[in-house]
Amino acid sequence: MKKLIPVLLLLIVSCQLLFAENAFAQEKAFSLGIYPPISEISTNPPGPIDSTITIQNQSDNDQKINVQYKPFEANNDGSIKYIPDDQIQAPYKQIFSSIKILDGEDEVSQISLKPFEAKNLTAHFDLNKDTPRGEYYFSIIFMSSNSEQLSNSGSAIPGGIATNILLTVGEKGPSTAKIVKLVTPSFLSHGPVPITLLVENTSKHFITPTGRISIYDMFGKEIGREEVLPQYILPDASRYLIDENQASPSASLIEDLGKVNYHNPIIMWPEKFLFGIYTIKAVIRTSTTGQTLQAQTTLIALPVYIFFALSFFIFILAGIYLRLRKKI
Repeated sequence: MKKLIPVLLLLIVSCQLLFAENAFAQEKAFSLGIYPPISEISTNPPGPIDSTITIQNQSDNDQKINVQYKPFEANNDGSIKYIPDDQIQAPYKQIFSSIKILDGEDEVSQISLKPFEAKNLTAHFDLNKDTPRGEYYFSIIFMSSNSEQLSNSGSAIPGGIATNILLTVGEKGPSTAKIVKLVTPSFLSHGPVPITLLVENTSKHFITPTGRISIYDMFGKEIGREEVLPQYILPDASRYLIDENQASPSASLIEDLGKVNYHNPIIMWPEKFLFGIYTIKAVIRTSTTGQTLQAQTTLIALPVYIFFALSFFIFILAGIYLRLRKKI
């Protein structure tokens, strides 16, 4: 029995390596790059409008790519989810029927790419005057001809890549929003300081708010500033904003600060030495001509060694006071 244990362990490790190698080989066998990841298109039909898409085969195999369209909506965390086929509304179907993917002047439904080849394609929109005015959000998905059609409501694209289209038909209304949450820890002994900023889009179209977080000391002097990274927020959706130093708008930061884990994206003021009362103020613009949002919160900071020193000093004073009181 003891002789079988090393053999079993060797077999398990070999199987794991084999599965890992196969998964890596499949990943390398299909790899696409696309630009731009997001396109904003505004139009007043009738009349055509074009959007350029660059797609590249990043693998060393020939690829045949099929094209499909899929509307999406926002999750509460700012990510997107695809709408199931049986829930796609008529205006989307009308818009999809008006789109042509052009390779040069030729309309294509399937694209062939040699290893590491890149192609500049054109998404040609020819909307008629009867197209309902409003906002339409969908992905143009380029999928391997060997992949199954994407029909679920998830956000993952197995064997494919997408560019997201934010299409505005007609004039946009006013950009409105509200700051749902501006939160920092109420007490800290040291930095950096995590700042949670949640903004809700209350307008009928997407917004890309910009702004800053300013930090003021107890004397009202601005001692820190973090610029907010512009991020898309779809209508009736909320999103946690991050500062411009973060690597990715969709990154979920988990910082172990004190005894609290932050699982939502945050803005980080990197100052480490903290002492006193600080005012954290957010100023956000919904657009260049939109409304200005403001909110503020307060943070109290006291380094641990100062806290212990003050406690010790108070303890000594209390002892002296009690002794003097007894003598009196």
